[in-house]
Amino acid sequence: QSMLKGLRRLPVSVFGNEIMTTVAAGPRLDLREITTTAETSHTNEDALLSPMVFLHGFDSSVLEFRRLIPKLHDMGLNAMAIDLIGWGFAEDNASSMAEIGPDQKRENLYQFWKKYIKEPMVLSGASLGGAVAIDFALEHPEAVKGLVLIDAQAYIDGVQKPPDFIMDLGLDVLRSEPLRQIANVASYCNKDKFATKDALKIGRLHTFMPNWKDYNKKWMQGGGYALSSRISQLSVPTMVMWGDNDNILGTDPANKFASDIASAELVWVPSCGHVPHLEQADFTSEKLRKFNEKLNEA
Repeated sequence: QSMLKGLRRLPVSVFGNEIMTTVAAGPRLDLREITTTAETSHTNEDALLSPMVFLHGFDSSVLEFRRLIPKLHDMGLNAMAIDLIGWGFAEDNASSMAEIGPDQKRENLYQFWKKYIKEPMVLSGASLGGAVAIDFALEHPEAVKGLVLIDAQAYIDGVQKPPDFIMDLGLDVLRSEPLRQIANVASYCNKDKFATKDALKIGRLHTFMPNWKDYNKKWMQGGGYALSSRISQLSVPTMVMWGDNDNILGTDPANKFASDIASAELVWVPSCGHVPHLEQADFTSEKLRKFNEKLNEA
C-alpha cells in the first residue's frame, strides 16, 4: 500500500512524443522539477547517497519492486522504480510512436534522468531490465554512478519477428492465467510462500492496459537488445546479484557477467530464484544500500 500511494505519472518527451512514464516512489522522492512540499522534501540521508532507479523485466511493471522499494525508503534512500515506454503502465499519449525498441527505451530513461534526477544514479535492472540498464550505462556513463544487475538477461541477443497474426495469438497466450502461473511458479525458490494467486494477479495487471498488445508488437518488431559482445565494455562499478536457485536463466550467466565486467562484484542471494527483489527483499535491500555507500565513500 505504501508503494501504491507513491505511484505517479510523469511526462517525458521521447523523440518528440509525450510519454507518461509511471514512477513508483514514496514520500522520500525528491524529483527536482516538482514543487517541494512537506511530504516530498526528504532526500537521501544527509544527501550522501546516490538516487536509485530500478528497471523491471520483460512484460512486467513497477509493481515488481513492491517489496523492495518500501524497504529502501525506510533506510532513507531516494529509490524509485519506473516503467519505460512499451512496458508496465507507461503510455504514449498520442499513440504515435512507430517503433518501441532499445533506442526509444534508452531515450525515455535519459530524458527522465535529465528532467527529474539530474545527478549520477545507481541504476538497477532485473531480468531483461538488466539489458536496458547495460545499454543505458554504455551510452550514458555520465548518468550512472553504479550499475546493479539482478538475475539479468543480456547474453541472448535479439527477439523473433513473427507475422502479425502469430504475434496476436502469442500475446493472447502470454496474457493468459495458465502461462502466467507457470512463470510465477518458475520464478521462485520458495514456491509455496511466494507463487500465490495475489502474485499472479499483480503480475497480470498491466496486461489490461489498452495498448499492451500494440506496444508488445512494436517491441518484437524492433528486434530487441543485442549486447552480448559489448558487456565487457562496461566501465561503471557493477554489482551482480543472483539467486542461487534461478530456474529461469540458471546460474552460469552470473559467473559470465563477473568474468566479462572488470569492475563486477558477484553477490549470490541464498535460497532464492529469479527475483531476489521479491523473494529476498531484506537481503537485497541491505546489499544495495552497502553498494551505494561504497560508491559514495570519499
